[in-house]
This record gives sequence, structure tokens and C-alpha cells, in this order.
Amino acid sequence: MFDHEPRAVRHDGRLVGHLEGPPSETATVRRLDGTIVRVPASLLRPAADGGYEADRNLDALRAETVVPLAEERLTVTKREGPEERVRVHVRPTERHEVVEVPLETERIEVERVPVDRLVDRPEPVRQEGDVTIVPVMEEVLVVEKRLRVREEVHLRRVRSTERVRREYTLRREEADVHRARD
Repeated sequence: MFDHEPRAVRHDGRLVGHLEGPPSETATVRRLDGTIVRVPASLLRPAADGGYEADRNLDALRAETVVPLAEERLTVTKREGPEERVRVHVRPTERHEVVEVPLETERIEVERVPVDRLVDRPEPVRQEGDVTIVPVMEEVLVVEKRLRVREEVHLRRVRSTERVRREYTLRREEADVHRARD
């Protein structure tokens, strides 16, 4: 039974965050910097101290951003007053505003690295820092059949931020009010 208290999550003996809620197929981990990542529960192993040991570094995972939502509400009351007549003329106006926002892009760099190494069984995909390494296997004919790592594909995530200026037209109406004479 899970007691709903955050449990420590460590990687290579180093505290990297706390588990929030019981793990099911996925586990929610709040990293030490406050960001939240969701990971497959298969990456976490129970530790002797009641916490969990992560099979890989959670710092390399992309965090989810939690955005709090707010709502405004309006209460309207009315009261009786003297009856007046007015004439309203509505004139639409336009104004231009320039908005500058950062746009973040992400791309994958692909580097093929020749390896030419014989192995006994297929090698798994692995992570080294910010590089994901995908072994590409081929069977080669020798006296017996063996696997050889022919090359590795190194995938590197590269982020860049670009400041973009856009001009938008915003419309506003203005009202001229004239009192009507009886």
C-alpha cells in the first residue's frame, strides 16, 4: 500500500527528485529544480530505504510545464434611476502593436559512426549525456553466424531560441454620446 508521501528517487546514488503518487504504468517524478517528468515505471526499481533507483538520468528527460489557470467572474446588480434618452454613435478605431516573443525550436542531428565490432547478442539503444545511440546490426557470414555492430547512429537534440517580432492590428470601438432633447 502506498502512503502518498513523496519517495526519494536516486540515480547512481545521487538524489534526483521525489516520486509523487504510486507508480503504475508511468510514474510522476518532481525533480529537485521543481520541474515534473513522467517516466515509464519500468525505469524505477525499489530501493532498500523505501525510495526508488532510476535506471537512467532523469535530468536528460524533457520536463512538463505546469501552467496554473485562473478565471475571473463578474457579478452584475442593477438599480432603478431616472429615465433618460441618449443617442450613441460608435466609431471603430484601429491601433497597431508589436509583440516580441521567443520561439524555441528543436532539431535532431544525425551522426553515423562506423563501429565494425562483433557481438554475441543485439545491443540495446543507450543514452550517453544528451546523445541517444542506436546500434545498427547486420549478420555477417563466418564459420558461424554472429552479430556485429556495423555503426551507431548518434542523435543529439539541439535547441535554439529565436526572438520574433510580429505586428498585429487590434480594433477598438469608441462611443460618442449626445443627450437627446424631448
